[in-house]
Amino acid sequence: INGLQINRGQEQQAVDFFATNLFEAGRRFVEEDRQIPLTPTWDEVSRLRPDALPRLVEAVGADTAAMGQP
Repeated sequence: INGLQINRGQEQQAVDFFATNLFEAGRRFVEEDRQIPLTPTWDEVSRLRPDALPRLVEAVGADTAAMGQP
């Protein structure tokens, strides 16, 4: 349609390379990375920053008030 030439062999090679690497990244994530959570738990946050939850409640309240909602 747009006059571009496509080398189907190279295109298939690129797709195969991408799919292989995506599969490998997923496999590694499942096998290795799931042992360490990506984000802290609320218990960890509360222990390290005891004021975190009250500050969060305050921030939500301020945002709600700024938006004019009850």
